Amino acid sequence: MIKQLIATPLRRLANQSLGGLSTLNQAVLIPEVEKSLKDWISSVPGNYVLIGGLAVSFYARPRATTDVDLLFYSEYLIPDEALGFRRTRPHCFEHRETNVEVETLTSSFINLPDWYKDIILKTSVLKEGIYIASPGSLVALKLLRWSRQDQADIVSLFKSVTGDTSSFKISKAGIEKLHDLYIESGTLHTWTF
Repeated sequence: MIKQLIATPLRRLANQSLGGLSTLNQAVLIPEVEKSLKDWISSVPGNYVLIGGLAVSFYARPRATTDVDLLFYSEYLIPDEALGFRRTRPHCFEHRETNVEVETLTSSFINLPDWYKDIILKTSVLKEGIYIASPGSLVALKLLRWSRQDQADIVSLFKSVTGDTSSFKISKAGIEKLHDLYIESGTLHTWTF
């Protein structure tokens, strides 16, 4: 039984093709996260973009993530309530059935310049009822925080898809960091910094 529980996500991971948008079912390794995202989309159709680890999984090999990160255009577009969810703190809902958190983020909440947000929204891709941040937008966002997981996500994106971060006007030091990761990744995909 335990082998089967482990084998199913691993089989899904092994069968995942690289180089483009996957389906929601392929991108999510944890079924509770998938259910939470689908229920959120049904409950709160709207003006938001999927960012974070789950968005990375749409383009690269899926990785385990236990929450859903959504970037809203405005604080006013974040609902006060969502069917099937309970508000647990500002900018966070919890799925009542799975206990998966849905982070409802704004540019001001995560200290993101408004023009960054505008580029992220303009370059996002609609897939299965939700807008997903472009690979270039995800790299630019992850460069801002620069945790080890962010660096691993950037390498994963470099290895999986072509991308462009040039709209984000990244500093010379930031471009050097990205260039080093790009070289380290050994990718054949073209990226513009």
